[in-house]
Amino acid sequence: MKTHYDFSKGRKNPYAEKLKKEGYSITINYSPQDVENMDRTECNPTLDEKEDFERYKKASGES
Repeated sequence: MKTHYDFSKGRKNPYAEKLKKEGYSITINYSPQDVENMDRTECNPTLDEKEDFERYKKASGES
């Protein structure tokens, strides 16, 4: 099992500083069939998530 966690041959991520500085985003593309099959009850953002999203929109210049 130790071989799964052996990072002695690992190398530093050359993009780590840029990611920390500029941030990152994840884009998930759904097909129309995926959207039809989604459970709508799972999409209830918490108050913190809503506040974070509003801050993101303000920071990115969206209204």
